[in-house]
Amino acid sequence: MSRELQASLRVELDQGDRPKRVLNRQQFITTSGNNHSTGNIRAIGTTVEEIALPSDMATPQVLYVENMDDTNFVIIGATSTVSAALMPIKLFPKDSGSGINWGWIPWRGGQVNASADTAAIDLYYEIYEA
Repeated sequence: MSRELQASLRVELDQGDRPKRVLNRQQFITTSGNNHSTGNIRAIGTTVEEIALPSDMATPQVLYVENMDDTNFVIIGATSTVSAALMPIKLFPKDSGSGINWGWIPWRGGQVNASADTAAIDLYYEIYEA
């Protein structure tokens, strides 16, 4: 039996006196035949660290990440086997009002790296296998 994972995100800019503008729209749908996922809370320091793939997970599909820190942001990026370029996202501190503290990252066969701003943070993550 398979399960389906769906995630949608729409970012709008509302400046009050102007019409709302859609800045970004993303949708991700994957069907997993083996129902394998894993998650944990991990301390991420101020130097770049790899979020390692568990040894029993062969085909990761997507990574959910959430910054659990109240003060510092974290930068997370995935390298791709196609371009090997870092594609970073910034996760703000939770409950800061500054921005989003969670995100979905497609796992494209490379690795995922993270680094905290000025002090170590706790990062909650879940990896879903295809």
